[in-house]
Amino acid sequence: MGVLSERATRYVSGPAWEPLREKYFTICEKFLGLDSNAKGELTTIYIKMSILTEAGEQVYAVIWLKSSKQLMVGMALPDDGTPSSILTDAPKGYKYKGLTKYFSILPGDTLPAELDVWAKQAYENVANRTSVEE
Repeated sequence: MGVLSERATRYVSGPAWEPLREKYFTICEKFLGLDSNAKGELTTIYIKMSILTEAGEQVYAVIWLKSSKQLMVGMALPDDGTPSSILTDAPKGYKYKGLTKYFSILPGDTLPAELDVWAKQAYENVANRTSVEE
C-alpha cells in the first residue's frame, strides 16, 4: 500500500472532521492500496494521489478538503469508462489537470459501490503513460 503523508492524516484529526473522517481514510486506502509506491500528499486544500511513471509524477486522484462538511473526489478516469449517474464533470472550483470525473461525499452518504473499480481505472489510466499530457 502507498503512503498517506502525516500532514494529510493530521489535517482531518480535529473534531469538525469526525463525520467524514472514516470515509476520508477509506477513500485514501482505495487509491493508495493499488501501488506500494503511490503517495497521498496534502497541498493547501487537497490531497493528491500520485505515482512516479516514465513520464514523471502522475496524479490519478485528488480529494479536496475545502470544508469538513464535504469531500470532493476527482479521478483520472479513461474516456471509455463505465458511465455512472454519481459521476460528474468538474464542479466549479474543483478542476485539476488530467482529472475527468468527480463525485462528492457528505457526512450521511455511503461511499459509492463502484469506488474500487474507479480507483483501479484511474490508477491504470495514468500508470502506463509514457509522456506528459499537454
